[in-house]
Amino acid sequence: MVVIGIIALLVAIVLPSINAARIQAKVAATRAMISVLETGIEQFRTDSAVGGEYPPSYWSWGQVESPHNIPPDKPIEVGGASFVVWALAGADLLGTPGFRDLNNFDPYGGSFAGFMPWADDTSDLDGLYAINAGQPAYSRSGPYVDTSKMQFPKPVNGGTQFRIPVGQEDLLPSLVFLDTFEQPILYYRAAPGQSRFVGEDNRLPGRQGIYTTRDNQNITGLFTGTATLPGIDLGAGPVEPNLYHYIGKLVNMDDAPDLSKPRERRTFRGAVYNPTVTAVPRPHRADSFILISAGPDAVYGTGDDVANFPTN
Repeated sequence: MVVIGIIALLVAIVLPSINAARIQAKVAATRAMISVLETGIEQFRTDSAVGGEYPPSYWSWGQVESPHNIPPDKPIEVGGASFVVWALAGADLLGTPGFRDLNNFDPYGGSFAGFMPWADDTSDLDGLYAINAGQPAYSRSGPYVDTSKMQFPKPVNGGTQFRIPVGQEDLLPSLVFLDTFEQPILYYRAAPGQSRFVGEDNRLPGRQGIYTTRDNQNITGLFTGTATLPGIDLGAGPVEPNLYHYIGKLVNMDDAPDLSKPRERRTFRGAVYNPTVTAVPRPHRADSFILISAGPDAVYGTGDDVANFPTN
């Protein structure tokens, strides 16, 4: 009995250290994965066949045609986390056709014209992802990452939706890159010409920003004071009523957050705010893009997030 007790005590002492080491190994692997995505995004931007600019991250508002065999060209709501896959590997992982306007028709039009003129050109029937005689109908580039070494959600419902293997197993309308915790890696493209450092949506007058919280709203959730969407539970449960991720909150677009207050530090503006710029509130990487993993605690907007910038 004494020997058994000693063994049990040793196991109790050693297990936390083993678990901590395992978590740190996953964090390091996720950092490496984000670095690979950074390189791929830069390669996409410099490829004249498809690039010329960073991949889009605007939330689609249900205007983008599905590239995943949903006839007849059914629109889906999709944003930054999926668009970065479309850019680096293609929505079907056969290389990217880019984001091209095939029919010279802008499905948004009006005051929203120019944001996504390609939104109605991404179907797998007659759009950029069409396959003819087993080959892509339109030229492809890349992939800019080794897809065999990346993790993706599992296709379900005939490949028309995708399941994240953690949390509540919510379904996504398209692929995303998963980190080593099997959680989506978020992607936001900067809009350097905007005066505010954060906003809600660059298509909404008075709500624009260099980075906008809506870009990944189906994953992070969204809270603006007037609208609340819960987002996806990755296993941590709600951090606040009807909200699973702190980064889904947007408050006080014009002011710098008080980083001494955890509630402000965890909001979208707190997560992307660069405290080293003191003249005016500015985000990290204001001229390019940001990538964010929720980290070990499965909540975006906390101190263990893994990103390509110093998290607050």
